[in-house]
Amino acid sequence: MRLSKPTVFLRDATGLIREIGPLDALILSLGFIVGPTFIPIVTGEWSLFPGVSVAASYLLMGLFAAVHGYFYLQISSVLPRSASGTYVSLSRLVSPVLGMGMSFIFVVAMIFNLGFIGSIAVPVGVAGPLSTYASVTNNSYLANIASTLTTPASGFITGSLLIVFVAIVAITGTKNVLRANRFFFIFGTLAILILVGGLLTISQTQFTAAFNNYAGPNAYQNTITAAAAAGRIVPSNFIIPTLLSLPLTWFSMNGYQSSTYYSGEMKRVSRTMVYAVVGSILYAAGFFALVAFLAERAFGSSFIQSISYLYGHGSPSYTLSVPPYLNTFLTLVDSNLFLNVLIMIGIVGWAYLIATNFILVPSRHFLAWSFDRVFPSQLGKVSDRFHSPVIAIVVIAIISEITLFFYVYTPAYLGAVNLTYLFLPAIILDGFAGVFLVWKHKDLFATAPGVATKRIGRLPIIVITGIYSVLFVGILLVFSVFNPAVAGPLGTITLVTVAGSFVLGIATYYAMKAYHKSRGMDISIVFKEIPPE
Repeated sequence: MRLSKPTVFLRDATGLIREIGPLDALILSLGFIVGPTFIPIVTGEWSLFPGVSVAASYLLMGLFAAVHGYFYLQISSVLPRSASGTYVSLSRLVSPVLGMGMSFIFVVAMIFNLGFIGSIAVPVGVAGPLSTYASVTNNSYLANIASTLTTPASGFITGSLLIVFVAIVAITGTKNVLRANRFFFIFGTLAILILVGGLLTISQTQFTAAFNNYAGPNAYQNTITAAAAAGRIVPSNFIIPTLLSLPLTWFSMNGYQSSTYYSGEMKRVSRTMVYAVVGSILYAAGFFALVAFLAERAFGSSFIQSISYLYGHGSPSYTLSVPPYLNTFLTLVDSNLFLNVLIMIGIVGWAYLIATNFILVPSRHFLAWSFDRVFPSQLGKVSDRFHSPVIAIVVIAIISEITLFFYVYTPAYLGAVNLTYLFLPAIILDGFAGVFLVWKHKDLFATAPGVATKRIGRLPIIVITGIYSVLFVGILLVFSVFNPAVAGPLGTITLVTVAGSFVLGIATYYAMKAYHKSRGMDISIVFKEIPPE
């Protein structure tokens, strides 16, 4: 790997500024993790794995995720550039074709997910809790508002507002992005604290009385009985169901490695990545484990697992008009409107934070691709005023608007694309970058920061964590395919989307290579250089 001045890059510097510190990197990672899992938290584990210890599942997966995250910390210290996680590391250390193909899958998944988050942020994140509150308090006015918010027109309007707002903030520069992130993070964290505080103050006796008052005499015990009659069988110990739940637990924690894609904008990359990776894992695993533990204490382990089982399996014995989410049960005991509104605002806050990731990360990939001349140069332009890739952000927002339209009005099309099977294949080979670094790029490895060159005996740790990364994601992928209840089915449309994205990425690479060759430029030289900052 040569360290000479690049000669084929779009220009000598990206135009981005290193403005992301430890706290901001942590918030970016947490925004990726917490967003879509906040309200239905832990319901899936209780539904699918009777007898599971959700708290133990999150704490154990936190340890596995920490090793996986450590690989990304190491590789980003070697190549601290935008889009470092998959594209830059694979294209420089393994193969530019592989780097382009895999990163293209990842970007497609992110843009699709931005449209999806836009489609559910208000209809689910606000209308759902509002409908619950209206049902519990018998408030017809709020019930009508909640019903209106679930209409396709409302979903498209509110989703569009979210995408446009996130895009505008992103265009105005990283500094404004970080300010907005801190603002929404405060409200998101406040919602979490309200949830935890509510669970701490509720006794099982108090909840049982409130639930029976809402659902009918003896409804609490009848729920447990109905779940057993519907087929819920609890094993003799919690170990097996807890181990089986680990892949599902990981899906609600995935995102701790997302700061890798901003490493080109981080201050003191190695130190900042430690805060982002380790901090986000501790925050997410610790919070989810605590909530699960407190929920079982407040509502009763048998009850919360039973009602989740009935709901998750679509049993006719589930007769509530609202889902069995934790905020639903909190409202049964305490229908304080102010606290419920704060939770709804917090949900929107987390939706904003994940949407920010889903527009920033693709824009950094557009920028990196353009710098390497494997993507149109216009998408690599960075505004001198805002220090942001304005055109790239606008293009991504427009594509996301199109996906939002399909998710809202014709969900049978994009809704059939299981995004889990885009994210997992997109990152499954990332670990090979660590192996190839030591094997084929010894000069770069020799000059890498200490965090990337540590050894166990004579074996570099980055090789161990790289192999672990491939195996870890591979196991998650295999488990998901053979257990569709965890991640949903892998259908033909999803397979076509994954394969099509990969092929389109490779085709783009070869098309741009041929185009530049016709103009007397060999862009393959680019991949023998470290990208500019």
